[in-house]
Amino acid sequence: MPPGLIPVLETLTLLFFISLIVFLTPVAILTHLENTWKKNVDANLPSMLKELVDGLSAGLSLPQALITVAKSGGFGPLDKPLKKLAVEVSWGAPFTEALKDFTDYLDTNLARRLQGIIIEAYRSGGDVERVFMTAAEHLDKLWELRKTRASEVRPFMFIIYISFVVFLVITYAFNNILFKSLAQTSELLAGHGVGGFSLNPATSALMSLILFHAIILEGFFGGLIIGKITSGRIFSGLIHAVILLLIGLLASQIIF
Repeated sequence: MPPGLIPVLETLTLLFFISLIVFLTPVAILTHLENTWKKNVDANLPSMLKELVDGLSAGLSLPQALITVAKSGGFGPLDKPLKKLAVEVSWGAPFTEALKDFTDYLDTNLARRLQGIIIEAYRSGGDVERVFMTAAEHLDKLWELRKTRASEVRPFMFIIYISFVVFLVITYAFNNILFKSLAQTSELLAGHGVGGFSLNPATSALMSLILFHAIILEGFFGGLIIGKITSGRIFSGLIHAVILLLIGLLASQIIF
């Protein structure tokens, strides 16, 4: 490779690095906010259903219980769609259709489970109070299982972060200690007329460029892996990918 080409590639790599971070940051933030919203929805669904069951147990009809729960609020992101659901049911809209609109708006796995359980039981003519109680218990167990899984896999997230930092330290050692030592050894041997070993500046710069590329790949895919491990969705890891890339970008200014 021509020696003059390496500085150009280094500049292009740095520009690509910065552009990647700039492009991913708004996408990662929006994805993170959406995931946080959905997590809050799932966290509040069981308590909302329990409140609804309490209203039905007190002798209220389903529309009355929905209106009462909607007025009480305190369910975070569920408050607004819950009020809409209560209004639709109180105006005589079919409950199954109103519930479908409600769960489609929430668009979470637990909400879809809720829709399936309640609609099937409601159509079969079962006791409404018992249907909602069963759904509340089912969603509560699912949410607890999800929280348990999240706490169990959280250490793996920290392992990836620590591994990335260790990789950066090793990269620093390679670029600033090993490569320089090899270059000095090469010059010393060449000065004594010993051949067979050569590490010229162009080769050293090329290896540094390869390490620079490795930092980008390690940070980007490490973040995506975190998303897959912690939430089961790759794109949930974009926020972690951006954080790792930022760490890598700052570290690269010290390493190279």
